[in-house]
Amino acid sequence: LAKDVGFDSWDEVFVEVPWARKLTKQQLGRMAHSTETKQQPMPCRKLIYINAYNGDDYQQWSQGGIGTSPTSGCVDNNHRHDATDFSSWQMGEQEKDASSHKHSKTLFETAKIEETAYDTLGDPQGGTDAIAFFRHGVNAALNAVAKAERSGASTFTYLYTAHPDRHMHALGVEHEGVSNVVKGIEREIERLWKVLGDRVGLLSGDYDSDEPTNGEDSIDATVLVTADHGHVTVHPEDMITLPENIIELLEYANVGVHGTGRHGYLHCRSGLQSTLKSRWHSNTVLSEHFLLLTVEEAIECRLFGPECMRLEVRPRLGDFVSISVGRKTLVTPMESDKYNEQCQGAHGSLLPEEMNIPFILLNRY
Repeated sequence: LAKDVGFDSWDEVFVEVPWARKLTKQQLGRMAHSTETKQQPMPCRKLIYINAYNGDDYQQWSQGGIGTSPTSGCVDNNHRHDATDFSSWQMGEQEKDASSHKHSKTLFETAKIEETAYDTLGDPQGGTDAIAFFRHGVNAALNAVAKAERSGASTFTYLYTAHPDRHMHALGVEHEGVSNVVKGIEREIERLWKVLGDRVGLLSGDYDSDEPTNGEDSIDATVLVTADHGHVTVHPEDMITLPENIIELLEYANVGVHGTGRHGYLHCRSGLQSTLKSRWHSNTVLSEHFLLLTVEEAIECRLFGPECMRLEVRPRLGDFVSISVGRKTLVTPMESDKYNEQCQGAHGSLLPEEMNIPFILLNRY
């Protein structure tokens, strides 16, 4: 996958090693030290990843893949296919043959859940499937916690679902199918918390009991529910393609309806930066609906965070970033044709709907 986007390895893509990969390296160091000194290794919290992408090249790398044998210790093997490529999925393309994916052993337990087929989004079946697949993920999480509870171990379980995000991308925020999926996920989180409050039921594997729990026989568990971003609906009339007199000044434009068009990066041809800026501000649509900043201005505004930007990151960002100040979103000509009668969901700019996310903490102690 790294080679598909022009890199020799994922090590070239990231300027900071993902924390899970760092953790693997640290744990391998501890294990090696324990072997050399013949000491008992320090116990560590078991990490469990549950999502639809486990098994692909990136996931194995980020989790610190350390071999070529199949992933061991899976908490749930109820899945039909291997990892999903998001871009292909979102554009309605067929998934790659699962046999083309290679597995590596990691220090983490992993489980896969399925994803809803692209062509069912908006249909009742799409929502039903999304909730059912999330339910499989909740059961996988409960299985992992029960296994750890029996052995006296502690766990950190990360359960990720791409819904309602994918429903929103394909249908817009206000679609009834989105609401149904959100309600279904909420019911499953309620079930998860109920089972964690019943140690006997958890250890018995009975995750669907209708018996009320009082929390007195619960396990010591905390649940966090959050998201990485919000969404706005982008209607066909909100999809803006760059005019020719702007395109001719560019080496590359990183735009797109599902996110990048909300904060498009523009790589200008050498020496034409001032011309692009002048033409942009002369265009009524662009100047009214997008804030054009040089990357240096964006850094000064701390749009990339409070810390100083690393030198190795700066060349990747080009010359300008165009930030949507409303619903208008920069899209490619292909997307403009594809979605000319269909709204989409997007995120990536500074509207409250995009930036405000839930943070729900469940704890009995």
